[in-house]
This record gives sequence, C-alpha cells and structure tokens, in this order.
Amino acid sequence: MSDELGFQYTRDFRLSYSYHLDLGSGQLGIGISGGLSNVGLQVDQWIDPAGGSGGLDPSIPAVSQNEIVPDLGFGLYYWNDQFWAGASVSHLVPFSADYANNFGNTLKFDQSRHIFVNAGYRWEMSPDWELRPSMLVKSDLASFQLDVNGVAYYNNKFYGGLSYRIEDAVAVLLGMNVMENLTVGYSYDVTTSQLNVRSNGSHEVMLKYCFEIEVPPRTPQKYRNVRFL
Repeated sequence: MSDELGFQYTRDFRLSYSYHLDLGSGQLGIGISGGLSNVGLQVDQWIDPAGGSGGLDPSIPAVSQNEIVPDLGFGLYYWNDQFWAGASVSHLVPFSADYANNFGNTLKFDQSRHIFVNAGYRWEMSPDWELRPSMLVKSDLASFQLDVNGVAYYNNKFYGGLSYRIEDAVAVLLGMNVMENLTVGYSYDVTTSQLNVRSNGSHEVMLKYCFEIEVPPRTPQKYRNVRFL
C-alpha cells in the first residue's frame, strides 16, 4: 500500500494468514498479519500558506527523511449461517518514527493502535427476501466511529440498502450477483458533516469474482516391508 498526505507518505508491505477451525455451529477464524511500514517526509513538496518552502518553520525537517518500522496486527472472526462477529487490532505494537527538524530537535510521528469490531445478522423474512443488518465500530482509543448498515437481498441475486456513518455520511448501496462467483456493486456516498461544503459525495464501483482452488490429496508415503536394515 502506498499513501500520500501532503508532504508525508506511508508505504506498507504486509503479509496476512488466517486459520479456521470448527466451533459450535460455525467457524472461528484466527488471523495475524506482519510487515513493515516506511514513513517519510518529502520536504521539497512542502508549501506554506505564504507560498514559501517552510524553511523557517521549526516543525519542518531541513531535509527529506524516512524511517522503516515493524507493523503487526491480530484478529478473530466467528460466523455461522445466521450470525457473524469479529474484532481486530492493527498496529498491535505502536511505533514512533523520529525526525530531526531545522533546530536540531527530534520530532516524533506516533502510530497508535486501531481497534475494529463488527457484527451482523441474517434474517430470512420470506423465501425470496432476506435482510442483513450489520454494524462496524472503529476506534483509536481517543475517538470512535460507528457505521450502521442494512442491506436487503431478493432471491439471493439482487441487493440494495443504506449505510449510515454517524456525523459523517450516508451511502446508498446497489448490487447484483451476476452468477454464482461473480458480483457487481455500486454505492454513492453523501457527506452529511461540515465537509459537505467542499464534498459532493463519492461514487464507488465494485467487481468481485471468487474461485475455488482444489488441493490434490496427499500421496501416501508409508509402506510395509518385512525386511529392515
């Protein structure tokens, strides 16, 4: 992943693994991820409000800098035919990237933990109609954000619904299962916070294709022999 915010950039490389085991009427997924984050500042791209380069700002480093730090994550996810719930944490070991500014002092870029909790329920209203309410909570232990969603499915092929992010946005969701493994979707996000004076919303288009990988059975490696050495 590569992300840029002004003159600051973050580049992440991460590997994830999930192990599934049977638990009660459903399955429990246990996941872990690990990788590296490269956090840097590109001073030559800094422009202050007066049009200068920010060279007189004590909080701006004199030269471009970057630092590589480790990153770990962990999560649990349980699901069955009617219910699902999960919890995860990213940046399990908080890191701090240090930079030297124009006056020789050290500036710290701290990455705090982020916690995610989600849950949902599958409600069959009739043989053709199904409602799936769900929620997602995100927090860094200093603030939190809540998404409440409701999606209705018809004949397990067409779906539509609404998503509401408290004090931020409302999204309209539409989609269709074209075939067993292929799904297309569309959403329009309407900003409800004070950012709506600058943002007219955003469009998102999703295309998903799932395929199964058949793993051939292991060839037996044992045999019996009356002779031995």
